Amino acid sequence: MYIQGYETIVFGTYPVFIKDENTKDIVFTQHYSLSIWSGPYGSFGAGCSLCVFTSGGSANGGDGQAALSGLAPRLGAFSIANGDNAIAAFYIGQTNNLTRMVLRVKAFDAQGAMLEEPLTFEQIKKLHHGMYINTNIISPDINLKNNYGGFNINNYT
Repeated sequence: MYIQGYETIVFGTYPVFIKDENTKDIVFTQHYSLSIWSGPYGSFGAGCSLCVFTSGGSANGGDGQAALSGLAPRLGAFSIANGDNAIAAFYIGQTNNLTRMVLRVKAFDAQGAMLEEPLTFEQIKKLHHGMYINTNIISPDINLKNNYGGFNINNYT
């Protein structure tokens, strides 16, 4: 079962739905717990009990390193001796996601956007269920302003 999609991993409780003999829904909420014990020591990610990163970067890049004790542990003992040995039980590292693709649109129709060039295989591999296209191209079929007087965001699916 994929709660949010095949690319989603779920830890913890989620409801289970079954039907009784009268086809009435019965909801069971399973009970789980998650405990984490750790002894963090060192700079960057070594100082975290649990580090969570939301970024398009890699684990070895700046987007995948906890901003604890600003010296890289790869520098050796110097990084520990001259760092502040900060630790964190829970660290959140978040960066803005960059635009995944910049594509030129030839036209729009009732089915969506028609691109000037077909997607390459590498571009197609980046797509998954639930993604949306956000564009700065304004379709003539859409009002420029919303009901609150602000400008509409141009989302096409």
